[in-house]
Amino acid sequence: MTTLHIQDIPTDGAPPVCAGRSISDDDLCASCQHLDYRPGHLSACLLSGCGRDDWPSELDANGYSVACSGYEREKSLD
Repeated sequence: MTTLHIQDIPTDGAPPVCAGRSISDDDLCASCQHLDYRPGHLSACLLSGCGRDDWPSELDANGYSVACSGYEREKSLD
């Protein structure tokens, strides 16, 4: 398993989101309803704790999420 290095997200006075990482379109997290996606910034998993490695997903050798016990596909707007 790959070690994920997560950075704190600056909140500019808002309540803190504890840990974030860059998410690409081919990452499993990109289609999960638990992702707080922030284009151009670090995104957060709403299921994660405040630790730097608390994201529940399993990563491949390139750092992409490939499996997650908490994964729930985003609901379509159709």
